[in-house]
Amino acid sequence: MVLLAFLFIITTITLTYLYLRQRKRLKAMQIRVIKLEESHNSSLEYIEALWESQKVLIQDEKLTSLNTLVARMAHELNTPLGVSLTALSYIEDLINSKCGKKIADDAKPMVEMTMRNLQKSISVVDNLAEISAGGIQEVPKPVKLTEFINFACYRDNYHDIEFDVDDNVWIKISQYGLSIVLKNILDNAVDYAFNNADKQGFVKVTATKQDENLLITVQDNGCGIKSNELRNIYDPFYTTRRGDDHNGLGLAIAYNILGRLYNGNIQCNSSTTSGTEFRIYIPNVICKKSK
Repeated sequence: MVLLAFLFIITTITLTYLYLRQRKRLKAMQIRVIKLEESHNSSLEYIEALWESQKVLIQDEKLTSLNTLVARMAHELNTPLGVSLTALSYIEDLINSKCGKKIADDAKPMVEMTMRNLQKSISVVDNLAEISAGGIQEVPKPVKLTEFINFACYRDNYHDIEFDVDDNVWIKISQYGLSIVLKNILDNAVDYAFNNADKQGFVKVTATKQDENLLITVQDNGCGIKSNELRNIYDPFYTTRRGDDHNGLGLAIAYNILGRLYNGNIQCNSSTTSGTEFRIYIPNVICKKSK
């Protein structure tokens, strides 16, 4: 009887030991699985971050490779276009004079058409110069954020524009370049987002600080941008409305000015059902109130 009791105790202790050891191993395996999952998730996040960085670098390289060419083209074309416009204006004056009355009926329509196309070409050259940002030279000055936004976003009220701007923030910035950025984005919203006349359009501009950095968002409730078009919106001369005399330079100019003059960046989120949002991020521009 004593032997049976002894064997029972030994068996119980052995089984308990084996159970506890197996449970410990199982817990260790669970911890390893959790760590592997965390490592896997971290790797996915890292890969996604690398992919996003790669897309930004590719975009920067594409624009950087164009900058020298664009700047030289703008410089080379500016003089002959200006001379051509001056000469054409002189010819127009001759046609309008008494000695030109005989040829006015035939020549004047051609002169007017040539004048329009020359002015359009000069406008494109000016835009090309803005892409390189070489012609924008302005000393940063302190300005109240609300005053800058009012200055930069002033335009005819083609669509309702709602503002949500932090009234207690001051920024030290060159206003002209950043106003070009905001103007181009607003023009893009007005020209592209509201093709559907049946939809009441609105644009909301939000500006606030994040530590020492400035964040501006421009949001509309328009038709949005298709996913296959979204990756090309910052490419020079890319437009879906070339037939309407759009040259596709507005967002390319905004992207390049932000990077070159402000070390900032721009992100676009868009849906064909809810509209488009541009987020403009500019580092280290928040300053104290100007005396």
